[in-house]
Amino acid sequence: MRVDSKSLTTFFRDQGIYLCLALVVGAIFWSIGQPVNPFTVLLYSLCIGNFLSPPMQWLHALYEKPAPYDWIIFLVLLCIVTVPVYLLSTVIVWLIAPPTTQSLGHLITTGWKMPFLITIVYGLMNFLYERSKARLERRNVELQSMVQAGAARLEIQDEELQRARNPGVAAAQGDSPAAGIRGGQRLAARTRGRRGLL
Repeated sequence: MRVDSKSLTTFFRDQGIYLCLALVVGAIFWSIGQPVNPFTVLLYSLCIGNFLSPPMQWLHALYEKPAPYDWIIFLVLLCIVTVPVYLLSTVIVWLIAPPTTQSLGHLITTGWKMPFLITIVYGLMNFLYERSKARLERRNVELQSMVQAGAARLEIQDEELQRARNPGVAAAQGDSPAAGIRGGQRLAARTRGRRGLL
C-alpha cells in the first residue's frame, strides 16, 4: 500500500491538533486544581482523536442535514461512538501511562471525566471545522459560477457592441445571404463616400 504525501500531511496535521487539545485539557484540569499526569492527558488525546475521527467521518452522511437536525444527530452519534472510544483509549492509557496505580476497572469507572471532556471538545471542534469548510467550499462554487456567468455576459455584450460598430459585418454574419450582400454594399458605399470627402 502506497502512502501519498497529502494523506501523510493530513495525518501529521491531525496529530498536531491532538497535541494542542492535550495542552488545553491539561490546562483546564490544572486550573481547577485537579492533579494531572501530562503523559496520561497526551496519550488520551492521541488515542481519542485517532479513534474518534474515522467513525465520525464514516457516519458523516447521517448528520448531513439542515440545522438544527445536524447538531442533534451529530451529538447523538458522538455520544454513541464515545463509549467504545473511551473504553479502548482507557485500556491503552492503563497499559502505557496510567494516571495512578489502580486497576483497569477502577480507572474506567472513576477516570471518565477527562476523556469525555477531550472527546466532546474534539468532536465539537471537528464538527464546526467541517461545517465551516463545507460552507466555504459551497460559497466558492457559487462565486465561481457567478464569475463564469458574468464572463459569458461580457462576451455576449462585446459581440453585440462589435455588431453595433460594424453594421455591415453584422449583416454579413446574419442568416440571410441577401442581407449580407446589402450590408456589404452599404459599407462599401459609405467607405467610398468618406474617401470622396477627404
